[in-house]
Amino acid sequence: MFDISKIGFIFAFDLRKMNNNSLHIILLGIIILLRSQRV
Repeated sequence: MFDISKIGFIFAFDLRKMNNNSLHIILLGIIILLRSQRV
């Protein structure tokens, strides 16, 4: 079982910062979503 809530919290927190890392976080989120669907 994956802690999606934790990832979502980090995702939202990073989005607020809106740094260059935001793009990396978005890509990471997409990968996590794909992995979640695969399972």
